[in-house]
Amino acid sequence: MTDTELTFTNALARVKFPPRCSCLKFVDSMVWFSQTRRGKQLTPAQSKYLASCVIRFQRQINANLVASARKELERLKAAEQGGGGAA
Repeated sequence: MTDTELTFTNALARVKFPPRCSCLKFVDSMVWFSQTRRGKQLTPAQSKYLASCVIRFQRQINANLVASARKELERLKAAEQGGGGAA
């Protein structure tokens, strides 16, 4: 995980999720992943979903971090459309 992804995961670990939220299982697995497999990389789809979860729960997360998530999501979408070019 990158430092940005770790920051997103730490922020989402403190979010209070509504019952039966679709993000909860994913966030729980990312928290576990960040604690046990720090050197491993996330797939582009996981990275996009992580950033979108930060944006989805923006009311409970620092505004600067949400802005960073928006930029990261734009970067990932641009890389996806551009054939996965350099970051």
